[in-house]
Amino acid sequence: RANIFGSAQTISVIAYSPKRLSTSVVLPEKLTRLSNTSKANGALFSVNAGYWDVRIALPSTFLKLSGKQIAQTADFEKERVDGLVCIGKKKVVIDHCKAGEEARYAAKYNNILASGPMLIDDGVSVDHENYTKTLIDNAGGKDIGAYYTYIRRHPRTAMGTDKNGNVYLIVVDGRSEGNAEGVTIAELTKICEWLGLRDAINLDGGSSST
Repeated sequence: RANIFGSAQTISVIAYSPKRLSTSVVLPEKLTRLSNTSKANGALFSVNAGYWDVRIALPSTFLKLSGKQIAQTADFEKERVDGLVCIGKKKVVIDHCKAGEEARYAAKYNNILASGPMLIDDGVSVDHENYTKTLIDNAGGKDIGAYYTYIRRHPRTAMGTDKNGNVYLIVVDGRSEGNAEGVTIAELTKICEWLGLRDAINLDGGSSST
């Protein structure tokens, strides 16, 4: 727990070497608690990772598991989904990738999860504050989706890698005034900077973040 960004925060961070512990993306057969999925798969730790389309009960972003493509990124996700988590043998690679360009990674990795927005790409932090300001200016100052997604404080989940290839799972609790207020996308990026990450991506947020 800490007071940062002028607010009370509760942040959980797990760091590990993918050379010592394997990394898996799991798609449960039915909607259930993360703790149930974690226990059923013998995980030491886990986070909720992806976006979901409740209309078709499938992920709403590109997902490839064990060499088989399960889902592709829906049109309504393409504004915020701009990166991939690629799981290889004893390594995890996080890289910028626009929706529809996953094929250049698909031949190399059997397990791929698309998400976003990217927070840090090859050591360079993404300027989301400027990005959201531009969106709002273009919308004539109206409240648009980017305002709620990027600028307001919410619970957040992120994943990143450092210069040595270690993997970091980060969960910021939120919506609890005075205890855990959550962060904006820009603030989440700053946390990733403090942890020394060279690549980082937002995985989930809101009530799904756990």
